[in-house]
Amino acid sequence: STSANPPTDSETPGKPALVAPPASDKNWMMTLDSAAIPGSPVVGRIHGLDFIVERANFQNGMLTLRAGTRVPLDFGAVINFAGAQAEALSDKTINVSTNADTAARITLRWKNDGTSGRDNFDSGYAMRLEFGTLAKNRLPGKIYLCTPDEEKSYLMGTFNADARKPRPKPAQN
Repeated sequence: STSANPPTDSETPGKPALVAPPASDKNWMMTLDSAAIPGSPVVGRIHGLDFIVERANFQNGMLTLRAGTRVPLDFGAVINFAGAQAEALSDKTINVSTNADTAARITLRWKNDGTSGRDNFDSGYAMRLEFGTLAKNRLPGKIYLCTPDEEKSYLMGTFNADARKPRPKPAQN
């Protein structure tokens, strides 16, 4: 007698593609009153270009949300918390309104047609950032961010940032 093996499916269905929502005043609001953070991964627009987060990390007081996984950071956002460690932000919510005198520095980076660009914002933006509980070197969170640039850049959604501490530098003799 012969035994027949059941047919195998050699193709595994891939994850559905994330699509950035179209740029509109509905997604870009400089007020937090009605800002709703979707439960899907961070998407949006940076300098008029569709953005989908592929990697999030928190290190040296900076949250980085980026497309791509390799260095250098060509397309993404960096939020600088002036050296605050992930432990200090665990389970915290940060709201920044456009009338704040100073706030965490936001840096947007992009590359379009071979030209790199960068915008920095220390104030004038709207952001709600809800951090979850830091566990096993992961810092989950939700973000809603709109910046006052002409292109109406915004990010919204969830992330799970790698939050490893940097290795100590070897002692110098």
